[in-house]
Amino acid sequence: MTASDSIPLSDACSVTLHRTLRIPDDGGEYPLPPSLGAMEIHRVDEGEFVVPMRRAEALWLSFGAPWWKPHVLKVGIGGIDAISGKTFSSQTLMTDPQDYVVVPNQPWLDGSNAGDGFIRQFVAVPLGEGLTVEAQLTGTEEQGGLTLSMFAPRPGRFPEEPPAREMQSMGDMVVASPPPMGLGAGGRMRQEIYADEYGLDSWEPQPHFDRARRPR
Repeated sequence: MTASDSIPLSDACSVTLHRTLRIPDDGGEYPLPPSLGAMEIHRVDEGEFVVPMRRAEALWLSFGAPWWKPHVLKVGIGGIDAISGKTFSSQTLMTDPQDYVVVPNQPWLDGSNAGDGFIRQFVAVPLGEGLTVEAQLTGTEEQGGLTLSMFAPRPGRFPEEPPAREMQSMGDMVVASPPPMGLGAGGRMRQEIYADEYGLDSWEPQPHFDRARRPR
């Protein structure tokens, strides 16, 4: 298997999984935890990756995309959309509620939507024990893991190359075999999901990248 520290969604876009501190799951509100380093990603097939994780280990996601040509990303945990908290669909975009993020405008995501501006931290849990977000919200664990679906902008909406005058002041915004695992809900913290300022018609109707990632 080929190992790397990020998941390539295209030649220009990627997602990095960061190991982090687990915050208490006691109903309190906590600040965003720091990165303890990128997790190792192992490619097992075209578009399929394995991420070695320990039970109850916490993580967050950072996103990389060209600042002059944003893309749209959907994040599914099992059958649940991490952005909206609703049923996940990798093939469509919704605006009410918004079920995607625009990258690199949205530089990172620490957890799944818990309502009222709060998220619950991403935490690795074993499948089959009813601990995943998918099991708690749907009563089943049919998918597990992490699914990423990326939509490219429509042709002509954004430059294909970085504008020359801005090159000096701007740069690429890139934040820096156990049993199958899924993602459960950990402690609570606040995180803003930035609204799509470009509009739904700025994005291609079909995803450029649509694959599942299963932590193991």
